[in-house]
Amino acid sequence: MSQKIKEALSNETDLEKQIKKTFKRRGLKAIKLARNNGIKKVYTIDGKELWIAEGHRGRYLIIPMYYCSCNGFTTLIASGENEPCYHLIAQAYAQLKNIYSEEHTNKTYDELLIELLEISTKRNKS
Repeated sequence: MSQKIKEALSNETDLEKQIKKTFKRRGLKAIKLARNNGIKKVYTIDGKELWIAEGHRGRYLIIPMYYCSCNGFTTLIASGENEPCYHLIAQAYAQLKNIYSEEHTNKTYDELLIELLEISTKRNKS
């Protein structure tokens, strides 16, 4: 999965075209999310950082190139597809283009991580 994202982002001269070609609709959604300030790098009080995607259904934890706490990521992996969700694509694109926002929180890394994962778990049960 990370290799596919890396390959799509390797052509900086026509980056958006390559993302759209590689990921189709997910690529379009990823570019839109990144451009609309949907990707955040959050610094915790204990000096660590987390990436978060603010999707249309909530906030999702991102481990760049490898994991997203959204339902779409779980569905893609469970179905056997080796495809990233649009949040992962958006994070990689935003980081490369430096179009993400930065936030500072008074929570520790562990507190924020647990909060984000609990939100995902509750959303998955609904």
